[in-house]
Amino acid sequence: MDQNLSDDSTGLSSKMALCLAAISLVGIDGDFKEEELNKLRTFVRNDEMAFLKAFEFYSSRSLDTCIQVIGKKLTDPQKAATYSILHNLAHADSSVAEAEKNLLLKYAQNFNLTEKKISEIVRSPYTGNELNLF
Repeated sequence: MDQNLSDDSTGLSSKMALCLAAISLVGIDGDFKEEELNKLRTFVRNDEMAFLKAFEFYSSRSLDTCIQVIGKKLTDPQKAATYSILHNLAHADSSVAEAEKNLLLKYAQNFNLTEKKISEIVRSPYTGNELNLF
């Protein structure tokens, strides 16, 4: 483990944690396109410093550490909203890569989301209002 996750030394806010989760999903293929990075900035309301902090955190930690930190930073409603947002991002291009499916599964497990809860999240239409929780 990269650091002691029981403390709050990361300095990440919940909206930065959401951005970090989105960065991990978009970056799962190892390639970041400028339009993807611009979309990710919306999760921190175009706060460039918050975006850069989340991106630096992602770049300097293992994926498993990022997932653990995100899970500790978010409340249960924020976890459900984050899963919804990630699910929407993964399906944005109508094709979900195996790596994206596996990452969604890791988030679901870390967030303690039951199959029933995941089904509810996936069936609910994504409105963008989920961002209001952060």
